[in-house]
Amino acid sequence: MDSPRRLVFLSYVEEDGEVAHAIADGLESQNYSTWYYERDCPTGADYFEETYKAISDCDAMIVLISPRSVASDQITREI
Repeated sequence: MDSPRRLVFLSYVEEDGEVAHAIADGLESQNYSTWYYERDCPTGADYFEETYKAISDCDAMIVLISPRSVASDQITREI
C-alpha cells in the first residue's frame, strides 16, 4: 500500500525562486507534493486567500531564508 503524498508549502521571495524550485523538484522526486505560488495559484485568484489555504492544508512548510527574504513582509506573514 502506497503512503499518501505529503504536502510541503514553500515560502520564499521571487529572487530566490530558482533555489526554491530546485528544492521542490527534489522533494517531488521523493514522492512529496509541493505548493508554491507561481505554479499552483490559479490565475486571477486572490494571493492572500490562496496562500492562507495552502499553508492551512500543508503537512510541512519550508521557509527559504536569505538576505532578500528577511526584509519581506510577506514571508513574515506566512510564518
